[in-house]
Order: sequence, then structure tokens, then C-alpha cells
Amino acid sequence: MKRLLMATLLLALAGTLLWAGGGRETAPAAAAPEAATAPQPVTLRVWGGVPEENGPGDLIAAFQAAHPNITVEYTRFVNNEEGNLRLDTALIAGNQVDVFFTYNNNILDRRAAAGNARPLGPLAQADGLDLVEAFSDLTYGTVNNQVYGIPTNRGPQFFLVNKDMFDAAGIPLPHSWTVDEYRDIARRLSSGSGQDRVFGVMYPNWAQLFLLGAQAAIGPNAYLNAEGNSNFTNPLFRQFIELRRAMQYDDRSEVPYVEVVSQNLSDATEFLTGQVAMIYTGTWRVRNVLDRDTYNHDFTTAFVPIYSMTAGQQRVYNEGSLGDWAMIANDSPAPEAAWTFIRYWATTGSDHMVEKGGKIPAWTGYPAQRVAEAMLGPDRAELFDVESFQRVVMDQPLFSYQPTNPVAVAIYNDMRSVVQEEVQLLYTGRQNLDRTINQIDSRVNDLIRRAR
Repeated sequence: MKRLLMATLLLALAGTLLWAGGGRETAPAAAAPEAATAPQPVTLRVWGGVPEENGPGDLIAAFQAAHPNITVEYTRFVNNEEGNLRLDTALIAGNQVDVFFTYNNNILDRRAAAGNARPLGPLAQADGLDLVEAFSDLTYGTVNNQVYGIPTNRGPQFFLVNKDMFDAAGIPLPHSWTVDEYRDIARRLSSGSGQDRVFGVMYPNWAQLFLLGAQAAIGPNAYLNAEGNSNFTNPLFRQFIELRRAMQYDDRSEVPYVEVVSQNLSDATEFLTGQVAMIYTGTWRVRNVLDRDTYNHDFTTAFVPIYSMTAGQQRVYNEGSLGDWAMIANDSPAPEAAWTFIRYWATTGSDHMVEKGGKIPAWTGYPAQRVAEAMLGPDRAELFDVESFQRVVMDQPLFSYQPTNPVAVAIYNDMRSVVQEEVQLLYTGRQNLDRTINQIDSRVNDLIRRAR
């Protein structure tokens, strides 16, 4: 047993040295030593939300080349309510899933609590991997003091901006900015009328973005107060909801939410065709900037951080966090092979997800200098303001505002639905701001009472 452990540790050290020297390892950092007899063939059934062509296909091919005894069958599900129900059904049915990815913290908690996921601590310990050292923050992958998922992606969110429009308006790229400065810049970047209108900013159709500025100021569990009740009477929520209404209808600097919904507008299309100057997004949109066959554009894309609500705000929390959690089904007949696979995906195999998936590895051992090179591509100096990418995406600390309180996690999806329903009434002129805030506050308190 001691010889087996020593061989495993030596192989892990060899992998580390390969990365330190700039080479790409072709086997996972803790590959099993060659046994006296050939290992038995294993087939892993892996469910993930990323299309195969965006990284998983190449990653799986490389993994299988390094582990010829392990065959991987990849099933793609869409990370929405229907897709997650499909995965949950397969997990409950049993013996249909070995490895799966979870993209929402509240869903991870639910799957772990339901007994559908295997604790990873014993597998990591047997493999000699310190999870905290390897992945830093495991808060959102931990349930009842057990680690059920390892993060495969560090996903900050930010604004992609048309730097040529900023330059033409004489506006320097903000390194930090207040919400008032943001509103002024969005107005200055807006021009034209009718079908030729160029808007300063556009948001995707995500309910939580009606709360963005407030949550970025307050932090995790922003919609719960100190007593554990609704925090929607906090003036920051009122201020930000009203700000978005005013920018849509008074300033006409933000693409109206009702148009985004009714016309099914794509933020990538609107941005890359020059119809909007800024979009709120994440690293996945880099793929669209690189796709010049679909989006033929000639401007430089830059990166700008989220704004603060006040000039004195000490920390700007981010919607993004460590995520894309790799998990092992509790009833998998091959947990050791499943662990070997998720470790490879999260560590030395992650290059494939950077290059094609726009995913920044959460693994602390990934060479930082590789990210811009792999993600932004060989034409990066022509297409991107690389300095702003490094500053905003790579160098800025990631303080997530995702909920951690069990009650906040439990009501997260229902809370978003409540906010969306009430804010839609405000933005379509069917109720005023006071009633909107009061209704959200009352309905969220009802959700909290039911969740306790």
C-alpha cells in the first residue's frame, strides 16, 4: 500500500513539473500506477450542460487516450428547468449516470440532500489531493460539511464594451465606476432614433439582473435582512429597479426589457452588429467575438467591471463565482474511475474548456498566463483590449454574491420569479414603484416563512 501511495505521489509531482515547465500533461495529475494485470474496462456515463463541440469532446478524447480502459459516454442537457428535470429523473431512476455537472448552487444543495451525489472528500483523500489547496473556495460545493462537487470554472461577470464607441465619445475605459457614472456614460453612448437607435447598454433576460447593483453592494444573501426576513425594503433595491426603468424609458439608453423579451433579442447579436455599446455578460460571450464568420465586426472589444452603488463602496460583489460543479452519482458502480475523470476535467484537462468553452479553470494550479492566450485566440491583439481582460477578468478578486444561507438558497428560484413578475408590471406601466417594492417584499416574506 505504501508503494502504491508513493508511486501515485511521484506521478502527481511529475505532472506538476510538466505544467511548471510550460508543457501540457497528457494524463491526469494523479494517474494510477500500472498494475500487474490490466485494469478492467469501465464505461462512464457523463451528463453536462456544455455542447461537445465547445470543449467536452476534445477533453474526453484526450482523457480516453490517457486512460484506454475508461470509455466516456457524454450526454448533453440544457441548463434550464426542463434540462435539470431530465437529469434529476435519470439520477432518481438509478444506474443511468456516473458523473454529472451542476450549474446552480441551490440545485447542488438539493441533489446532495436527496442522496443523489457522493461525498468527494474520501476519494480526494485517497488520491492525495488537498481540495482547498487545489480549488480555494469550496463553499458552494459543500453541504452539511461534506464536499459534493469540485468547481471546474471561475466565472466572473462584467461588461463587454465596444472600445471604438468609447474612444469616439472621448470616454476612457472605467477601471472602476459608480452607478451614476455608468448611467451618464450609457447616455453619452446612445444615439439615433427608431430602427437606427444605438443604445448604450443591454442586459440579457435574467430576472436577477433587476437586482444587480443592490446585490453587488450588499453581497451574499442580499435579499435577507439580519433577522432573516425579506430585505427588499433596503433602499438599494428600490434605487436600482428604478434606475433600470429610468434608463429604458426616460434616458432611452438601455434596450427596453419588454423589447428584449418580445423580440427575443440576442445580446451577442445586438452588441456585435453595433446596435449597443455595452452588454452585461461573462466569458462565454468571448466565443461570439471570435466567431467572425457569424459576426463580421471590426471594432475592439474591451472589458469593464460591475459598477458600485456609491462612491465609498468598499467591495463590489459579483454575480459570478466558482461553479460548473463536477459531481459523482451516489449509485455509480465506478466511483474511482469517475473521480479520475472529474479530477482530470477540473485540472490538467481544463485547457480544452478554456480554448473552446470560454471557461476559466477554478484550479489554482492552472497557469494564469495561458488564459488570455487560449481564450482570446491568436488574433487577440486585433479583436480585444487584452490589458482590460487581464485587469477585469483575471486580476480582480472574485467576491460572489450568490446565496449561502440555507433559506436564501431554498427560495432563490421562487424569489427570482416573484421579482420578475412584479418588475414586469412596473416596466409595462401596470403598477407604480411603491407597489412593486411592497409586493416583492410581502411575497418574499411568504416564501421565507414556507421555507423555514
